Amino acid sequence: MLRYFIKFNMLETAIQQIQKLLEGRKDILVVFPREITGDAVASALALFLFLKKQNKKIDIVCDSFCLPHTLKFLSQTEQIQSKFSNLQKFIITLDTQKTGVQELSYDMKDNKLSIFITTKQGLLTSNEVKTAQSDFKYDLIFALNTADLESLGNIYSNNTNLFFKTPIINIDHQIVNEHFGQVNIVDSTKSSTAEILFEVLNQLKEENIDEHIATALLTGIISQTKSFKADSIKPHTLTAAGKLIGMGADREKIITNLYRTRTIPMLKLWGFAL
Repeated sequence: MLRYFIKFNMLETAIQQIQKLLEGRKDILVVFPREITGDAVASALALFLFLKKQNKKIDIVCDSFCLPHTLKFLSQTEQIQSKFSNLQKFIITLDTQKTGVQELSYDMKDNKLSIFITTKQGLLTSNEVKTAQSDFKYDLIFALNTADLESLGNIYSNNTNLFFKTPIINIDHQIVNEHFGQVNIVDSTKSSTAEILFEVLNQLKEENIDEHIATALLTGIISQTKSFKADSIKPHTLTAAGKLIGMGADREKIITNLYRTRTIPMLKLWGFAL
């Protein structure tokens, strides 16, 4: 695992590892902490849009997710789920070699499923029944802006086997990151996870970064840096922002939604205070 800042040659190696992990994998999970930030949400949506262009099946899951109204303008926000669905399948296998099957039906009552099997001959017993769990739905996980797996909340604590058995690509800018992934791209010199993700996507397949992806990435950067007012701003952050604008990122739309809009309840609160 990479334990220090990602320098250029280390990033290049990590990109190669990501390319290998993406080969042959179709069902990908993107996660970020339940204590959401604009950086995490925007980065997840940018990655979702990017991987969809590579014909991958993507789910974004954040524990108890509630979309901030300031981010509703971003593309595909409705794709973010608050919990897992169809994570595994429960398999029931019946050996019907001696009995055959004439009819199969089921009934659901009081949250209990009853399965009825009519055989062609003889009787089925418990000896002919086997149960099993299928493999997990996902074969690769991207963890964004995630310092540690516990910060994912219930989606981790209730499904620890998923995270232990599935390769994780960990992308983050927080210095306290625990480097829990098979691939760790953690760089605290960068302004945001979105800025790091831009470098990754740019090297994976720059031509796949369209205006929607660029807008999401720039949203993450602007949100995390408070519109470039943070003391930690470095020249490479401004360079990245400039490149994203050149790729079609709508800076005016981002600023309008992040800083120039107020909800009706907020305006009422201001009116009451005044």
